[in-house]
Amino acid sequence: MATGCSRSVTIPPGQFEEASREKAKHRIELSDGSDFTVRRFAVSDSTVVIHELDSSDERYGRAQLPLSVPRQDVTSISKQEVRYQTTFWVVGSALVLGFFLIHGD
Repeated sequence: MATGCSRSVTIPPGQFEEASREKAKHRIELSDGSDFTVRRFAVSDSTVVIHELDSSDERYGRAQLPLSVPRQDVTSISKQEVRYQTTFWVVGSALVLGFFLIHGD
């Protein structure tokens, strides 16, 4: 349900460094088609350094960190944002509907 109530916002390359200061869930896509879901990363002129993977990344808990990736291999960085108002209405509606289904005659 949380995935349906969130959206992905692409970060322009000129704002990668600013985005790296946010402790939020980001997706870093590479030119070979692979991607990383990260919580913390740093950006320099030549590299993107992954310091903390998100628990949803398949390499979480197994990868040797920090992991350096050449910046030219990074095709995009996007931020996952939760739409709280949408989440409230979806969850609230499901709870009300469930209540009436259970207690309805």
